[in-house]
Amino acid sequence: MPTSQTPDIQTLTNQINEMFAKFNMPGVDPAALVREQARNIEAFAQATQVANKGAYGVVEKQLELFRAASSQLLMMFEDAALPPRSAANWRNRLTRWR
Repeated sequence: MPTSQTPDIQTLTNQINEMFAKFNMPGVDPAALVREQARNIEAFAQATQVANKGAYGVVEKQLELFRAASSQLLMMFEDAALPPRSAANWRNRLTRWR
């Protein structure tokens, strides 16, 4: 899944093949090395995406819990019969987090 940050694999493959050709190492298949590393990089990119989705899910859950706690806190203040100005002030502060 190419993105704007993903390097052009064919360009990299050509560069690595040229580099290995300069060193002229017998028994080394540069194309096979490049293919293997390309698979490793793709697997790492996919693992990173999965981890990012998991982290996003945790943040979403924390935000949901914070919203629930702030709503409960607001209800507690309203039940405590705070002066109207104080209750409105807290209500305004808590609704900014939603």
